[in-house]
Amino acid sequence: AETSGYVQTNKMWCLKSEDATPVQKEGPPGMNGNAYFTFLAAPDNTLWVVGGYQYSASGSQQYYDQVYQYNISTDEWIEKPKLDKKMYYHNGAIYNKGSKYMLYIFGGYDTNSGQYLNEVRVYNHSMRGSDIDLGKWQTLSLNSSYTYNYLSGVVPVSDRDEIYLFSSSGGASWKFNVKDEKFTSISSYSGCSWSRTGYWARKESVIAWAGDNGTVLKYDLDKQTASGI
Repeated sequence: AETSGYVQTNKMWCLKSEDATPVQKEGPPGMNGNAYFTFLAAPDNTLWVVGGYQYSASGSQQYYDQVYQYNISTDEWIEKPKLDKKMYYHNGAIYNKGSKYMLYIFGGYDTNSGQYLNEVRVYNHSMRGSDIDLGKWQTLSLNSSYTYNYLSGVVPVSDRDEIYLFSSSGGASWKFNVKDEKFTSISSYSGCSWSRTGYWARKESVIAWAGDNGTVLKYDLDKQTASGI
């Protein structure tokens, strides 16, 4: 249904690799449009949608704690254990380790308390068998003053047991050690403001980023320094 310029839809689109033809697919059931959710691509040929909210020009809103996994091969959505909170503005990454991977969700805005969160939520998923999950969502309370929201990029570096979080404000950025479950502040590039939207790629020890503001940056994992390109 279309309302005053807003379109409430539960659709997604994909491109055929052979000719780049756009194909419309059904989105997650039970989510009639979604914004500020986390969307993740997993190594087992699936996609994940975590949380978010629906909004309209009339001011009505619906918040989500639902989590869905989409099987690309079978074109099926599978509902997974819900988050413990209805939330949005969170960011996420998939940490891949052998026959399993973990979903990490950083921060978020808790719609019940009206507070930004300084928590990390973790979900373990096994790729053995047809669909075997290793547990429910676990919440890590890190006693940190940072809330890890509005990030420009979240980049998993699984071979180093780290996840890098880059701020969209050009301010503090961090690396999260998966084994120690601790954050460490890392060097930020003060020559620009990281835009909210960007595209990340990693090759060996360098993470490169191209933002929608025309900036191209790189972060050296060995030197732990950021610079412009």
